[in-house]
Amino acid sequence: MLGPMAYDVRREEISKQIQNYGMLRRELLSYFNKEAVGITWPSEVKKVANKHGFDVIKVDDINSLDPNENVAIVLIHGKFFSREYHWLVYPFDDVKDFYGEKTVIDAIYLLKWKGE
Repeated sequence: MLGPMAYDVRREEISKQIQNYGMLRRELLSYFNKEAVGITWPSEVKKVANKHGFDVIKVDDINSLDPNENVAIVLIHGKFFSREYHWLVYPFDDVKDFYGEKTVIDAIYLLKWKGE
């Protein structure tokens, strides 16, 4: 069985898939704030990860992850009321400092290949 590293999917494609899963919800919220179209919902991350052969395990502390062993999707936002929301890939992105010292980690989802 092929492992996750044999799987070649571009980040842009994953981002489109995540966005497509929650488009109706984002469109509704955009009536109140146009920036809502950029929000990533945890359910969207889980659906896309499962589609690509990964189990998703919620982790409470990013410091519990090993950058040599683990890959995780991390949902973050910037300062309060800034409307800065994003998803990152640990350990490849600068999770703790993406928005500078105002970076807040909302959720961490460890990805485990179902074939393990």
